[in-house]
Amino acid sequence: MTRPDIFVVVDTMVFLKALGDVNPYSDALNCIKRICNRIALSTEIHREYKCKVTSEGMTFLILERKIKELERLGKTKDVRRTDLDNARARILCEHLPLPTDAFDNKFIEAAVACGARYVITTDPSLLTLDPYEHDAVNIRIVEPHTYTLENCGNTILH
Repeated sequence: MTRPDIFVVVDTMVFLKALGDVNPYSDALNCIKRICNRIALSTEIHREYKCKVTSEGMTFLILERKIKELERLGKTKDVRRTDLDNARARILCEHLPLPTDAFDNKFIEAAVACGARYVITTDPSLLTLDPYEHDAVNIRIVEPHTYTLENCGNTILH
């Protein structure tokens, strides 16, 4: 029996540091690669990755190559616009909490849109929302080391 995909949303700085092989961020990415989890990417999240890539000492070309490699491995999922629109409407209708920083809404919206089990972040405005309860889904909002411990244990991932 095949284990169903579990979707995760990875905030920008965590993702860029993970691609730059900085721990504990890279441990979380290696854990995602090792198990059946996939990174949910919306257009807005991808755009933010591109805008902030140079702040982590990486070029746009390197970022795109690394994302393409994750796609090749089947470790990404594009979140459709209609799913994001439905998620936004559900968040408003159900009066679900949003981060204090409106720029972080895209991570919650993507998580709700694809039924993500995790949002991996170090952002305090997102971390205060853990656990994010939505319908029957309980989205954990955790730091990279917590995600790694909960999903891959203490296994060395390098």
